[in-house]
Amino acid sequence: MINNQRLLAFTSITLLLLIFTSCRTARFLNEDQALVDHVDIHGVKPELKETTSLYISNEIKVNSRVNLFIYNLFNTKDGKYKKRNIRNVGEAPHLLDSGLVDLSATQIKRFLFTKGYFGASVTPEIAVKKKRATIHFNVTQGDPYYMSKITYNFADPIVADLYKKEVKPATVIKEGDQYDAVNLITEREKLYMAMRDHGYFDYIRQYMRVAVDSMSKKNQLNLEVQVENPSDSTKHQAYTIDNIFVTIRNFGTAKKEIKQTFDSINKIHFTDETNNFRLKPLTRYMYIKSGNPYNLTKENLSYDRLYEMNGFRSVKIHYQKTDSNKLDAFYEMVPRPLMGNQIEGEFTLSSGMSGFNIGNTFSHRNIFGGANYWK
Repeated sequence: MINNQRLLAFTSITLLLLIFTSCRTARFLNEDQALVDHVDIHGVKPELKETTSLYISNEIKVNSRVNLFIYNLFNTKDGKYKKRNIRNVGEAPHLLDSGLVDLSATQIKRFLFTKGYFGASVTPEIAVKKKRATIHFNVTQGDPYYMSKITYNFADPIVADLYKKEVKPATVIKEGDQYDAVNLITEREKLYMAMRDHGYFDYIRQYMRVAVDSMSKKNQLNLEVQVENPSDSTKHQAYTIDNIFVTIRNFGTAKKEIKQTFDSINKIHFTDETNNFRLKPLTRYMYIKSGNPYNLTKENLSYDRLYEMNGFRSVKIHYQKTDSNKLDAFYEMVPRPLMGNQIEGEFTLSSGMSGFNIGNTFSHRNIFGGANYWK
C-alpha cells in the first residue's frame, strides 16, 4: 500500500514538473520565435480528418511534453537554448515556420484531390501570443467527383484477357463510386501481380495508366484504363524458367572440396562451397522450378520459406535471359554459423523492486545430425 502511494506521488510530481517545464519553454526562445502550441484542421469530414493530419509537417506539430522536457533539461543554460554542445536527446522545440505551414496546406489540398475533392481549398490561419503559436488549417472540401463511365484500352489482347479473368472480377474501381486515387493504385498493383505471376518478367507498373476526363456533367468523371506495350515490341513477352542454379556461399574458412551436383530431372545445378548441405531438402522450399512460367508470388514464397529454415543469413534470387522466352534462375545463399551463442540482458522493475537478468541462448543447427537440410 505504501509503495503504491509513493508511486502515485512520484507520478503526480513528474506530470506537474513536465507541464511546468513545457510551459516555461517559450522563455528560452528569441523574440522572433514562437513555439507551436496548437494545431487543428477544420472543415474536413470526420472519416478523413485523421489521415489528413498526416500531411501536416512534423516540424510544426505540437511537441511531446516528455521529449521536450528531456531536450530542455540537457540543452538550456542561463535561461537560453545552447548554441554549442547540443545533446541529441529528447525533441527540439517545434517552432513556427510559415513556409512549412504553406507547404502543409498544399499537401492537404493534394491529398483531398486524390480523394475526389478536385475543388478543395485550404487556408491556413496563424495566431501568435506570448511566443506561442496556434495554427488552424481551414478547409473547404466541396463536393466529391464520381466515376460515371470506365472504359478500357489494352494494346495487347492477351493482357486484356488476363485483366478480364484475373483482375476485373474483384476490381476496386466501379462506375458510380467516388473517385479515389488509392483504388487506381490498387488496381494497377493487382494487374502487375497478375502479369508477373503469369510469366511476364519484364512487365512494370508504369505500363498501366488512367486517363481522367472531368469535362462531363457536374461532379462526374470518365476514366479510361490504358495498358501500353513495351516501346520496342508489339506485345508483352512471357518467360519460362529453364535451368536452376543453386549456390551455397562460404565466406569463412575454405574447404578443400566443393560439392557440385546436377539434378538432370529438375535441371538444378547445385554448388555447395561449405560442403555441409543436401540439395533434396532445400528443393522443398524452392518454388521457382524449371519448366514453369516465371512467377513473382512463388519467388517471394521461396524467400520466406528459405529464411524460415533459420539456416541462412542471406538469400538472393536473380534471373538471366537465355532465349527470347526463357530465364535461368539463380539461388544464392549464405549460411548462418553451425552453432550460435547469444547473451541477452533484461532490466526489470516491479513493485518498487528492480533487478537485472542475464540469459544465454545456445543453438545448434545440426543437432539431429542431418534430419533436415544439413549434411
